Amino acid sequence: MIRFSTSDEKETEQLGAGIGALLTPPAAVLLVGDLGSGKTVLARGIFQGLQVDPSLVRSPSFSLVNEYPSPWGPVFHIDLYRLDKASDFESIPLEEILTARTIAVVEWADKLPFPVANSIRIEAAAGDSSHSFQIDPEIPGLVELKIKN
Repeated sequence: MIRFSTSDEKETEQLGAGIGALLTPPAAVLLVGDLGSGKTVLARGIFQGLQVDPSLVRSPSFSLVNEYPSPWGPVFHIDLYRLDKASDFESIPLEEILTARTIAVVEWADKLPFPVANSIRIEAAAGDSSHSFQIDPEIPGLVELKIKN
């Protein structure tokens, strides 16, 4: 496990970009944390690190799943915030996406109705003037990541 703190949105995106640059398929990044903890900003940075065109990246709060082209093929951004009942999850092919040889980033992953093997869990929390991110397991190369403001 490794922890990072960021003091603003730019640093959170930089952290995400560093994480994204270290990912290779198959990978599932599971983001958990309260509203305002930095999950969406971190996800946006992860997709930057995956070389996804930043103009394409939008929160999937209402679409639930966004698919973006990347050098590794399609990558997925999933937001489970609005899902509560088991029947809500039937509308999206979660298991298919999360077991494919792709990269997926899942916001509100604590709502997943099943465990995801070989996933990276990132717990986000907001403080008074910073955000903290606890990453488990540690991604090789991440400890060397430097965040500059």
